[in-house]
Amino acid sequence: GNMRGPQDAFTEHLRNNISQLRRQFRTGSFTAEICTANTRAKTEYAICYDTALAPADVVQTLKQRLAGVQIPVLLDSTYFASFLKQDKLNLFPAAACARICEGKIVILVSGSPLAMVVPSFFAEHFECLDDYSSGAVFAGLIRLLKYLAFLLAVFGPGLYVMAVSFAPELI
Repeated sequence: GNMRGPQDAFTEHLRNNISQLRRQFRTGSFTAEICTANTRAKTEYAICYDTALAPADVVQTLKQRLAGVQIPVLLDSTYFASFLKQDKLNLFPAAACARICEGKIVILVSGSPLAMVVPSFFAEHFECLDDYSSGAVFAGLIRLLKYLAFLLAVFGPGLYVMAVSFAPELI
């Protein structure tokens, strides 16, 4: 969890989530477009972005892709993920207001307290909200430790098995 940053969180009501974003992001270029999904329940979702920062072609492509999605039920924003990802490694982090300030697009779904941010990059999964409220040097060091921990978690077991199998005298 967050230690220094804001303790705000999304509720399950779409309009409350949008109003919370508007309170944090007070600019005339913030846009929240409410749409209805092609589901039996006609669930509402919102596409939130900054018109001054988000590329118009990306926003238009996103709207077209979401309008074409036909699923039986929409309970969370991650239901859209399989229709939006372009490769198997495209995952969606959620730090909504900060990402809107970076020119990203946020998708909120009525009844869900989670947000999906598009487009996203793998390196963004090593960031957290505390990075925005702590010093740049400290945040950079913590992020470097996260990268090292990731590499150790991915390659450590394989290196251990290799060492035990081929050179047990190293252990």
